[in-house]
Amino acid sequence: MIRIPAAAGIAGRVFKSGIPENIPDVYAETAFDRAVDATTGYHTRNILCLPIINKAGTYIGVTQVLNKRTPGSFSSRDQSRFEAFTAQIAVLLENAQLFDQVMSIKNYNENMLRSTSNGIITVDNNGAVVTANDAALNILKTSGEHCIGVSLADMFGADNAWVLVAVNRVAATGEKDISVDAALALPEGNVSVNMTVQP
Repeated sequence: MIRIPAAAGIAGRVFKSGIPENIPDVYAETAFDRAVDATTGYHTRNILCLPIINKAGTYIGVTQVLNKRTPGSFSSRDQSRFEAFTAQIAVLLENAQLFDQVMSIKNYNENMLRSTSNGIITVDNNGAVVTANDAALNILKTSGEHCIGVSLADMFGADNAWVLVAVNRVAATGEKDISVDAALALPEGNVSVNMTVQP
């Protein structure tokens, strides 16, 4: 990989201006940085350079093609094809950035859930358990494989119908529900819990 400053050479000029450049003889161009050719041993004859533009219209990089195989410089048809290719690169880069952001948020949330002493369970719209942190599993004396994907009704059973009543109330009203010092029936015996259900 070759890294150059964002303002250097033809790539830097295109990155700053957002204007594509089709240069038939790069050695006649003062902005061309010959140091890269000298370092790599490659001889650049001509360049087609385009800005990579995201959905917001911000320049996030450039693409370049070097040394057209057939004699002459890159044509307008070459540029049209390369513009379509560059647009796909922009989409891929944005998706990669979005994936990184989603993974960072996911990792942050998982670390928060792991570090809290409060038991936290999340459920989907069908009432099936999506996540349960270590504290929740410890309170319920169960493991993740025994509760992830299981419905709340199956997980808590008839002895804890008040849990489902609270969850259904929140689903219907969209308002938080708090149960203080409530008895949660487990196979090993009852435990006293403070439970908050959040939409």
